[in-house]
Amino acid sequence: MEKTESSRSGVVLRAIVLGVGAILFILLFLADKTNLTNKKKTGLEVADISGPGQNEGINLPKLEDPKFLSLINEVEKAEASTKAGILRTLVDSLDRNFQWAYAAKYADVLLAAESSLQNQQKAGVLAYKATQTTMVQADSVLFRKFSDKAMTYLEEVVQKEEQNEEALLYLGLSYVKSGLQQNAMRGIMTIRSVLDINPDNVEASMQLGDFSMQTGQWEKASSRFLKVLKLNPNNDEARFKLAMTYAQLEKTTEAIQELDRVIKESTNDELKAAAKQVRSRF
Repeated sequence: MEKTESSRSGVVLRAIVLGVGAILFILLFLADKTNLTNKKKTGLEVADISGPGQNEGINLPKLEDPKFLSLINEVEKAEASTKAGILRTLVDSLDRNFQWAYAAKYADVLLAAESSLQNQQKAGVLAYKATQTTMVQADSVLFRKFSDKAMTYLEEVVQKEEQNEEALLYLGLSYVKSGLQQNAMRGIMTIRSVLDINPDNVEASMQLGDFSMQTGQWEKASSRFLKVLKLNPNNDEARFKLAMTYAQLEKTTEAIQELDRVIKESTNDELKAAAKQVRSRF
């Protein structure tokens, strides 16, 4: 009887995880974006920086936060010799506050003011992050501009620095999440190349584990998350996802053990709540 109840709980949990995985798969690979192309272009043209949303082709709501507006005003008044430094402060501040669309826009301005591979990589990474915001995803044209910009910038960085792990990782993510089906496998292979350079790159293993979950490759996913936990035993997100893969593989005891550890040890309240909700189904 105990085995039957455990099996029934495992079926319920697997159904939940499969549902989540199906939704993620659809969003990842079948997203319906209008006018999606993979054409290389200069993308987000840099015009004046008289205020948020003023760059040609970038229509963003006006920033209201005084600390950002103050920095923007400083940029406008700055001499050429000091403008890049203020722009860098502005971009970093926007990035830290998850204002990625604005950060990407001003990273583009920074690159125009101070051309360097480091600034180009920053602009590419932030353009990718911008595509993951609700505001940009709600506007297909804006999404395409940021997505193409991310791929273009990061491709150029990788051409010059083939061993650049961060650039390769974000280039792979940009491909996978570009909304273009033909880019999906290319993106996964690009992220795999990060592990060829550095097998201990935690973020690359996490991303590949996520992709394996989204496509129902539970054994592969579990091996990825186990690798992450070997490198970083305190990674509660990897532990929670490992529990999900165990549930799909009908390793109910192992799934419960991992969920209990997340509930007991995690400092992430949202993750603990999710673990408790899943645990209650056993």
